[in-house]
Amino acid sequence: MVVGVGLIVSASGDDDPDAWSGRALGFVMVAVSLAMGAAIIKFGKPGDTHYWGMAGALTIAALLTGAYSYKPKAPQMGDFAEKIPLRIGEWRGTSHEVSEGTKKILKTEDIIMRTYQNQKTQEAVGLAVIFAMSKRKVAHPPEQCYAADGYEIEQIEEDSFTTKEGQTVKTRHLLIMRKNNDQVVLYWYRAGQLNTPSLVRMSLHVILSNLLMRPQTRVGLIRLATTIENADDATIAAARERLKRFAREVLPEIEDKLK
Repeated sequence: MVVGVGLIVSASGDDDPDAWSGRALGFVMVAVSLAMGAAIIKFGKPGDTHYWGMAGALTIAALLTGAYSYKPKAPQMGDFAEKIPLRIGEWRGTSHEVSEGTKKILKTEDIIMRTYQNQKTQEAVGLAVIFAMSKRKVAHPPEQCYAADGYEIEQIEEDSFTTKEGQTVKTRHLLIMRKNNDQVVLYWYRAGQLNTPSLVRMSLHVILSNLLMRPQTRVGLIRLATTIENADDATIAAARERLKRFAREVLPEIEDKLK
């Protein structure tokens, strides 16, 4: 019966072509579970310890099948990132074109790349927001992209900022360096209402949501960056504080547009 449930769940869902890779793996897992079930019936006895161990493993396999491949019906993501305003407090934004190649790699149209400038201090911060519905492809470590683009990753540290409401949001801080273009980066992932710098925690949150058959979770990456000169401790600290000040301003806008 458990195998049957896993088979039904793996076959359910929407018509998103990207879902079929998950479903294919789901069917493979179910096939393995069926083979295990046949072995249990043929060789096991209800009173044997290994019988219940194999039965437990079979149940877990079926549940994981459902968690991985279940695709509940949900509305399309839409252009949530585009709804983030160009005017945020004292900051004014300028949009940059996102290439079709980038959209194809990330498998989402819901991407913005902008530069925001503070009208009083003239400080500038780059903002990248990438969202999709339960597609973990959009959420990958930015350090991989920077390294592929020729940057040296000099620092990777855990960091955080405090929202206007006093909530602490954990982030990850990077110091990346390339000739004539050194930057300080602050980023975190978002899955539903969860903000975290951990890709593993974000992925587990999505899997758990699928396992509980909740509506599809909006998954995203929020990345802030600012250019620096003379990368000493004082300059880096000032850049990190600049990014945190902007993060405090932009996070409420992101949360408001994702309601």
